[in-house]
Amino acid sequence: PAMSAVRSLLLLLAIAASSYASTASRVEVERIRDPSSHEPRIARKGWKAVGPTLPSKQIHVVVAVKQRNTEELKERLDAIATPGSPMYGEFLSNADVNQLVAPAPGSIGAVKEWLMEHGAADVEPLTPNGDFLGALMTAEQASKLVGGAYVDFKHTGTGAVISRLEAPAYSVHSSVAPHIDFVSPTITFPMKGGSRGPYKDGAEGRSLTITPEILRGMYNLTDDDVGRGDDSVIVQGVASFLEQYYAPSDLVAFRAKYRLGDAATLTDVPDPQLHTPVGVEASLDVQWITTMGDQVNTEHWYTSGRAPDSGEDEPFVAWLTDVAADDTPPHLFSISYGDEEDGVTDDYALRCQTEFMKAGARGITLLAASGDGGVGCSSMGFVPTFPASCPYVTAVGATTGGTGGESPTGESVADLSGGGFSAIFTRPSYQDDAVSAYMASGAKLPSSRNYNSKGAGFPDIAAQGLRYDTCTDAFFYPISGTSAACPAATGIMSILAQARMDATGNSTGLGWLNPTLYSLGADDVASGDMAFNDVTDGTNTYCGADDGFPAAAGWDPVTGEVNVNINIEHHQPHAASSHFTNFPPLPRPSDPVQPLLYLTPHRSGAPLTSVSSRVSSRPSERPSERPS
Repeated sequence: PAMSAVRSLLLLLAIAASSYASTASRVEVERIRDPSSHEPRIARKGWKAVGPTLPSKQIHVVVAVKQRNTEELKERLDAIATPGSPMYGEFLSNADVNQLVAPAPGSIGAVKEWLMEHGAADVEPLTPNGDFLGALMTAEQASKLVGGAYVDFKHTGTGAVISRLEAPAYSVHSSVAPHIDFVSPTITFPMKGGSRGPYKDGAEGRSLTITPEILRGMYNLTDDDVGRGDDSVIVQGVASFLEQYYAPSDLVAFRAKYRLGDAATLTDVPDPQLHTPVGVEASLDVQWITTMGDQVNTEHWYTSGRAPDSGEDEPFVAWLTDVAADDTPPHLFSISYGDEEDGVTDDYALRCQTEFMKAGARGITLLAASGDGGVGCSSMGFVPTFPASCPYVTAVGATTGGTGGESPTGESVADLSGGGFSAIFTRPSYQDDAVSAYMASGAKLPSSRNYNSKGAGFPDIAAQGLRYDTCTDAFFYPISGTSAACPAATGIMSILAQARMDATGNSTGLGWLNPTLYSLGADDVASGDMAFNDVTDGTNTYCGADDGFPAAAGWDPVTGEVNVNINIEHHQPHAASSHFTNFPPLPRPSDPVQPLLYLTPHRSGAPLTSVSSRVSSRPSERPSERPS
């Protein structure tokens, strides 16, 4: 009996030692910033746990492999995008970007070996340099990979089912942890679109339903301010997720109602798309980006997850890898989706920032809606919106009211406009003067304990955000939100890109806009020559009350640095407009008398004409002038 007891004790000690060794050999990779709010946040996004994931279910696991030279990428992008830099506008090719940040071969090898040890039969690079790797695994294998059990979540609105970890954190083996930024799908849930139905508060009474004629007139776009139709080199894109498809018949009905005429080619990526169920967000995005960016070729990028029986595994990551892998993506993207910053981890957000920097270095412009919840609502303080809070996208806030053809237009804050300061991203240097001026403006600021005053401020720009007339599923509705402002602003920027190309012969995109926008805004304030609207009236909301940030002269965390009230003209440079002549970023032309693009307020807005619309599939070959 004594010997038996000793053996039992030794067995228990061995089991305990083995368990400790197993635990000790794992390293936590990601953790939600506020674990206590993880479950309520999942519920607010419309997801409900419906039971354990079947062990045999196939999950497409994506691993973000650590990159090299990210600081060098940042320095290069800063030089490309900063006015006055010798490298201003000298974009990199996709191959150059991939080579610059490519992971160490040892990192790729270690991650591949780790995945295969856990049962992955085929590990594939999702990007040209292998900084994202993907593999199909069963849920049982993936659970062992990340040390947590997968649970199925069903979306209460769309019925989509995804697999995620229920816990707010996960871990990997210590041998592979140094080579990984994050693994998905794990604890990050799909972003949600921001569009909402008719907006009911005091602002609605002074907000007309937005029509194409009203909005183009508001921002001084004339009949001549259009792209080049199917011959347009500039291409604008819409990023769509979460079962959001547009109906071609709705686009036809919308353009027919407002006599907008033939649209340039609208391409589905991937082709074909279902076009059902019809989503309000996709309808809004497609109809209004093609209204403001009229006659510019457009691509609708619908992204789902890659697992065969789970179409929403990690759509935002899939979109990032698709952009990184494509040598000819659109020159500009409108992103009308967002998440609370607390809903993503720092590791995830910072890796996404690097992906945004990669896009900017290639000449791709990313605009993101700033959110429709004002400063957010939490007992712990304000809740910034991701990805709008990242300095390497251009965040678009919302305004309302005003009079087209006037300068300034007299617009005010739409109080739903998301804005504030990031808790993850530090303030970029191009914002320092603007934020300091706001803090010293005398505006009645909310309590500093509710926000990180040293974080990156957002939004960067703003546009009308209430009551956009939109056709969805054969009916017209007034739709509100920064997700309406974002495609409208993107369309305007597409026209700028086309006008710049026409004036200079330079067929690259605009790239990362923010340093130039803040430079122009500062020049406006200094000279009094306002090329942009400055919205100074109104406050965004905090938990439904007007207790957020007030607008003020110059930049503010409600409407940004500038409002997109601009008109495009081609003129010889002159003293009064010299600070506009190099917007957007481009190499200096060799001929000093070559017409340059500049912006100036314009008081006319002729009515639009037109007839019908067409939709095509993505061509197998695209123009060589597209960004590389």
